[in-house]
Amino acid sequence: MRIKFDIKRIPSMLLLLSVCSSAVLAQTTIRAGAEVKVKGQVSVQGPFVNNSDKLNVNEAQLTLTGTNQSLTTSSPLALQGLTVNGGGTKPFLGDWNITNNLVLTNGVVSVASGKILYTGNTTLTGSTTSFINGPMYQRGSGSRFFPIGTGNV
Repeated sequence: MRIKFDIKRIPSMLLLLSVCSSAVLAQTTIRAGAEVKVKGQVSVQGPFVNNSDKLNVNEAQLTLTGTNQSLTTSSPLALQGLTVNGGGTKPFLGDWNITNNLVLTNGVVSVASGKILYTGNTTLTGSTTSFINGPMYQRGSGSRFFPIGTGNV
């Protein structure tokens, strides 16, 4: 299923994108004030821009499949899970909290501004072609394995 939408504020309405199996988002811009809740497996192929302080993606598993795509948020966002794939460099702007799982398959996450916070308890997975370049923090107890570098380090 491919979904392309431009979300605008509609008074006293909430847009709920609930996905049973999976959805694909191309270029996505969420305008200031829009109330949006995303649930389920969502593949993001193009740039993702959030200008709303009412976006709820804490029940969403995002998979980045585009090459050199950027993700921007104007207010902190919590994601249930994030999978990085598709290759290239993926600039992240703003504060992102990953609450469950983080899978680095193919592509470099470049933290251009803000930070990535990991609060999950699952083992992080990475590869020689995928890592985080920039600030990443972990909150919680116990030890964690963070895959870093390009495999030559």
